[in-house]
Amino acid sequence: MLFKLARGNVKKSFQDYSIYFLTLMLGVCMFYVFNSIEAQQAILDLSASMSELMQTGIKLMGYISVLVAVILGFLILYANKFLMKRRSAELGIYLTLGMDRTRIAAMMAMETFLVGLLSLVIGLALGVALSQAFSSLSALLLGVTISDFEIVFSADALVKTLICFAVVFLISMIFNTHQISRIKLIDLLNSGRRGETLRFHRRWVNLLALVIGCAMLGTAYWMLFDNGLAEFDREFAACLVIGFFGTFVFFFAIAGIILDVARSCKGIYYKKLNAFVVRQFSSKMNTNFISISLVCLMLLLSIGTISCGLTVGDLFTKDIDSIAPYDVSVMANVNRDFDREAWERTTFARTAEENGFDLSAVARDYIEFNTYYENDLTYEVFAAGGLDELEKTMAMGTLPFMRLSDYNHLCRMLGMAEKTLTGDQYLISSNYSGFEEMFNAYLSAGGTLELGGRTYTPAQDHIETIACYTSLMGASGVVVVPDDTVTTMEFLDRYVNLQLKDGANSLDLLLQEMEKPAYESYMTVSRQDAVDMGYSMKFTAVYLMMYVGIIFMITSAAVLALQQLSEAADNRRRYQTLKRLGVSDRMADGALFKQVLLYFLLPMIVAICHAAVGLTVINNVIGMLGYASMGISLAICAALLGAIYLAYFAATYISARAAIRGRR
Repeated sequence: MLFKLARGNVKKSFQDYSIYFLTLMLGVCMFYVFNSIEAQQAILDLSASMSELMQTGIKLMGYISVLVAVILGFLILYANKFLMKRRSAELGIYLTLGMDRTRIAAMMAMETFLVGLLSLVIGLALGVALSQAFSSLSALLLGVTISDFEIVFSADALVKTLICFAVVFLISMIFNTHQISRIKLIDLLNSGRRGETLRFHRRWVNLLALVIGCAMLGTAYWMLFDNGLAEFDREFAACLVIGFFGTFVFFFAIAGIILDVARSCKGIYYKKLNAFVVRQFSSKMNTNFISISLVCLMLLLSIGTISCGLTVGDLFTKDIDSIAPYDVSVMANVNRDFDREAWERTTFARTAEENGFDLSAVARDYIEFNTYYENDLTYEVFAAGGLDELEKTMAMGTLPFMRLSDYNHLCRMLGMAEKTLTGDQYLISSNYSGFEEMFNAYLSAGGTLELGGRTYTPAQDHIETIACYTSLMGASGVVVVPDDTVTTMEFLDRYVNLQLKDGANSLDLLLQEMEKPAYESYMTVSRQDAVDMGYSMKFTAVYLMMYVGIIFMITSAAVLALQQLSEAADNRRRYQTLKRLGVSDRMADGALFKQVLLYFLLPMIVAICHAAVGLTVINNVIGMLGYASMGISLAICAALLGAIYLAYFAATYISARAAIRGRR
């Protein structure tokens, strides 16, 4: 009997459950998709090292899933609170007719279970379908191919999803039982008659709050631009705190300000039902400004995480050919206290020969060279116009010098034209875009270097972009000077660059040789290491930030939707009053549409303003590390935000319209 009654209630009141259903369905879908990524390795053509690196991202997503489960549980409890309020009169009638509270709780549990089961089935179906598309996305992010395409199904992700659903449902059932056991019959029957008191602050209070809020936000914006993310110091912390509280003050003020501004525009305010819409909207803003502020900040996090994740992901891989031009680079840090002649005799080639290893057997070409330093010179010598804090930190590194003959050998290895230096000249080679402008400005201005009592002038007005060795993140640059210049300098580092012979085991043979104790002072970085590291970091950054960003988007939209529907009973009486005064259904629906639209748009617009400032600063930092455009990332973020927002807006409007018309 209870099951039949619960099933009938679900059919009759499904619009009331629309936000509950949509939130649980999207949560289940995202939970499955991001937890099924590990199963995609079966169809991806991954190297052993990349597969191992991929596990780091998968583990991090597992930790994030715990946070997602908590957020999902919070949303379901929030939705249950709305459902209890929406159906309070109905529950009061059940009590009046003699149904005990235990049976009512059981009926509510069955209803939420039926809706939850439907959302679980549809969410899993969407998750399985979407995970197939994510297999192709994973292949793109990792720079690999799909070895043998097949339908990917993750039993592990299914089990995790079912456990999450079971826990959320259990908590929801306990919450409902607790609420029903405490509620009074008189409160249930009279809940629909309780109206919201419209309270507005004095105009001078609103204006003062608006000025303070805008001043706080403006100060936070200025501090963020001034800091430029150079240091996470007190200024940066103060920027976050001021921006955080400034957002609350702004939304506190905006409720009354909107009403005052609308009243001053009489031609618009008294047109159709605009006066009613503005008062309804201002009343809700005045009551819920704290939660709306939090929604705004969550949207800011969503936009920031998704945009930055996609952009930073591209940054990890876009310059691999530039930072890793050699198949293998072997590096040895030279202690400055080492004897120069002793170290010069202990070359990598000599060490290999003494251990019976022939480098020519695995390498078609290789070079071993040293870099040098002069009087602790740093990159700051080129900063004639000054540096910001981040650039200054990076410019404190020791400035390396290398022989022209060694540099030309690198040019030949890469098939590039050799360089010549006439007299006391120098040139700069750097593939680090953060210093490119600084280097070129110094060279074009004819900037000189004082080395060993001699003045060196630039051989050209721009830098070269040849990497001196393969690395994982790129190098700041090196100064190329005539061979005899370095005779008075101190050793800095030693490098060996190798272009391997074609063959599947050339790299393996070299790495196996490097495991011997004789090479313990050397570190090896291969082009494959750079590729695997770059693509695995891209994979981790994109998926983690997309996961977090999408969940925050769903949370923000769900909170706004539930707040709009939570006062459905009050809205119904007010809209029915309008209809008794002669307002048509079409005009009432239009007023409701505007009210819901304004409620959804305002926090999103403020969040976009915050994001525009933050992303501008972040883009400047990313540009220093290696330019990557945010255009595509922002387009994807806008598409995701638009799709989720539109789905919740449509569900909210349809449910609210049914509520004010008294239909189910």
